[in-house]
Amino acid sequence: MMTRIERVIDQYSCTVEDARRYIELRDEGHSQYDASVMAGLADPIVKPEDEAELAVTPEEEEAFNSMRGELR
Repeated sequence: MMTRIERVIDQYSCTVEDARRYIELRDEGHSQYDASVMAGLADPIVKPEDEAELAVTPEEEEAFNSMRGELR
């Protein structure tokens, strides 16, 4: 029979440390989804309505590109 930590490692293909963090978060009451994202085992799901907030304006793109030149 697999232990709890072995099941998490098997499910997420993660390290022992990441599995322990996930289990700690679950024990604290976080959902499976939240714990997996906070432990770095899964990527957050971006909803279509959230993508509009993440859109980059032409002004922001220009500012970013000008800063990239300064960092080189």
